[in-house]
Amino acid sequence: MIRLKKLFITVGVVVLLVVGGWRFCQRPSTVAYQGRSMDQWLKILYSGDMNSSSESLRACKIYMKEPDHYAFEVPISFDRMVQNGFFDKNGKLCLWIDYRYVSCHDWVRSTNGNCLMIWDVAAIPSGLHQIHLEFSLFSDSSKWHTLRAIGPTGQITLPGIIHSNINL
Repeated sequence: MIRLKKLFITVGVVVLLVVGGWRFCQRPSTVAYQGRSMDQWLKILYSGDMNSSSESLRACKIYMKEPDHYAFEVPISFDRMVQNGFFDKNGKLCLWIDYRYVSCHDWVRSTNGNCLMIWDVAAIPSGLHQIHLEFSLFSDSSKWHTLRAIGPTGQITLPGIIHSNINL
């Protein structure tokens, strides 16, 4: 009786392993959104030289937009992002400073057609900072998979701004 029980348990475990392995192999080999990989999407969205799409998630300009706002420009076509719904429900482009999320929703179109984010000077203190971008697309192969690319981390120095209402 004990031998039959062990045999039954062993057969059950083997069946579970085989079925689990088969299901694992049935997963798509590359996660895609609308049949394109993340690398293909970055090439489509990149607004610079088509031979260097690896630069698409790198800041190309950071400057003072107004006395109390910074502007951060990325060489990704704002119009193509809108056209593909990547600022709505299909994806997001996020700015991170010092490994803290700044925003995914405040992108506007710059005069040259690139994506431009404007943020309040008071949100980020002056000094040296680490900055990077993260671009995510929600895959159509499974609602649980996402295509994700993280740009290179760069350093920026933000100038000091004098605020009259700072409490120390």
